[in-house]
Amino acid sequence: MYKLLLISKYLRRKLAPLFAALAVTICTAMVIIVASVMGGFLDLMQTTAKQLTPDVVIKSSLTGFGDYEKLIDQLEALPEVALATPAIEYPATVTIGGFTDPVQVIGMSPSRYNQIVPYSETLMWSADDLFDEEPIEMTEATRRGLRKGYDLKEAGRTLTTPSGYERYGMAAGGPAAVVGIAANRYQSRLSDGSYAFHRSIANVPLTVPNKLNPIKLALPVFAPNGEPIDAVQLRIPAVNEFKTGYYEIDKAVIFVPFDWLQKSLKMQRFEEYTDFDELTGEGGEAVIQPARCTDVYVKAAEGVDALTLKAAVQPVVDAHQTDRYIGVMTWEDVHGTLLGAVKNEKGMVTFLFVIISIVAIIMVATTFYMIVLEKTRDIGVLRAIGAPATGVLTLFMTYGLAIGLIGAGLGVWLAWFTVTNLNNLQEALATKLATLIATVVLAGLVALLSAIAMAYINRRRDFTIGAGVLVFLGTFGGLMAITFYAFPVIQLPGFAGETGLDSKIGWRMWDPQLYFFEKIPDQVNWGEVFLIWVGAVVSCVLGAIIPAVIASRLNPVEALRYE
Repeated sequence: MYKLLLISKYLRRKLAPLFAALAVTICTAMVIIVASVMGGFLDLMQTTAKQLTPDVVIKSSLTGFGDYEKLIDQLEALPEVALATPAIEYPATVTIGGFTDPVQVIGMSPSRYNQIVPYSETLMWSADDLFDEEPIEMTEATRRGLRKGYDLKEAGRTLTTPSGYERYGMAAGGPAAVVGIAANRYQSRLSDGSYAFHRSIANVPLTVPNKLNPIKLALPVFAPNGEPIDAVQLRIPAVNEFKTGYYEIDKAVIFVPFDWLQKSLKMQRFEEYTDFDELTGEGGEAVIQPARCTDVYVKAAEGVDALTLKAAVQPVVDAHQTDRYIGVMTWEDVHGTLLGAVKNEKGMVTFLFVIISIVAIIMVATTFYMIVLEKTRDIGVLRAIGAPATGVLTLFMTYGLAIGLIGAGLGVWLAWFTVTNLNNLQEALATKLATLIATVVLAGLVALLSAIAMAYINRRRDFTIGAGVLVFLGTFGGLMAITFYAFPVIQLPGFAGETGLDSKIGWRMWDPQLYFFEKIPDQVNWGEVFLIWVGAVVSCVLGAIIPAVIASRLNPVEALRYE
């Protein structure tokens, strides 16, 4: 019992333990916030990367491989495979308006591809966007005709030209492209991170006069043996844009119909003759060259993960190997370089902040050492009245545990509150920074006056500085809690309005116009939080070990000699 009484007394009456607990709180919160935000970015990247990447990709060289229909039949016979579809991934240059950029053209079958990945969910525009923007004057009859003819969602889902494009010289039902939102240099992000439809290449009434639609593609053509034989220039209307949130995809991918791209690259099935004599027109034996594709996309059956699917698919692909290598990759392998870099960065940054947080251990050890020096007489009295050395040791170890529990607990709460309100905090910093500063200053002054008043009222009692600090922190925390809920409606004179101080100063720590993710991740990984909390508490106990050992080894006679 005496241990608990002494610990309670030291916590209430001494300022140093409060500072030690505050250091633990800040260090714990700092590590949790960094781990949560970096982990949130990693989760977002993994989610967006997988959005348009199949569970497993079977990939070959640009010349492709034949008999892919047979391979797909064999794959779909496996219990681990739900669906497989051919695709052609090909490097090209795209010209949109006056800009030419390198891209990856993906030829795919929209109906089957959409069963493997949520492709249709990434499409940006519908016919309604054209009328919401109202970029040009039009009669009501024209408006009704456009709304009926421009089904941009359906056009993007099927990669075909809608009927409304006929008036612009584009045949209805013909092949069409869907472009990544960041591949169109005429697109620009608004202040909230969204995109404007009037800059979309699917906005035909505006983009055709500006020559943004159709787009121009330039691609090399290879023979089945790998020899370059031609280069083609293709024009195709763009009927929509897509957005996954993964910049590497949105910047450099254009979707086109599989059959159209296969024919354009001369990868369809055809017949040729060996030893053909161009002078006589006579040839040898007719040889059938099978249709080719460069990739096969595979979706896992329900309950099957990507690694299990890869292990099941690999033997079938090995048996299908031709004279050129065909590889099998999971979606994580496809994006391994970038995702691996983010994982390493998260680990490195978290490690650095953990190293910085060693200051909490040093703070606890220093605080306890000073307490041992100051409380030598108390320790001597405890030993003199029969307290064993282990009792004194346990006293200071429990003291360290109490500081760890208080500091780490407050740190977890502070980190949770900060992470889950990061986007709200960013909005406050950007739009009401002056009001935020004034509110915090006012709350601090009120809390300080409350502590001074409490000290004055209790001046004849044993009111310590530590108690005053607790009053200040409690009052300040309560006022800030009230402010948190009332802040959206707080209007300070001279601060709010277009001419107020809020409109003149502001800071946006996460600008959605610069960063690809529109919002800061605000999810807390409670598994990591628990480990960090345990680490903080254990660190406090470790920091108390040396002072506790010193206290337990004090000779009671020596401790009381000079008292």
